[in-house]
Amino acid sequence: MFADAGGRSSRQVIVVVDGQSVKARLISSRETARLMGLPDDYKLPDNYNEAYHLTGDGVVVPVVRHLAKHIFEPVLSAVQPRTTAAA
Repeated sequence: MFADAGGRSSRQVIVVVDGQSVKARLISSRETARLMGLPDDYKLPDNYNEAYHLTGDGVVVPVVRHLAKHIFEPVLSAVQPRTTAAA
């Protein structure tokens, strides 16, 4: 993601590579909604910019849970000081 002169996020693109063919297109607002875990029947604003802004700063709880379980918690467990029993 790149910032434009105004400090806002630039538009995100999907890059499709098929053999020697490389194509890029703007991600749709529905695709951003799906990435954020919203159901397909969720009513998005008709205006692309408004719909894109709606999903731009969201947090997908299942993704955060997955990262916590498989990355953050194991790392934290490995680096936390271990207590030893007094002899």
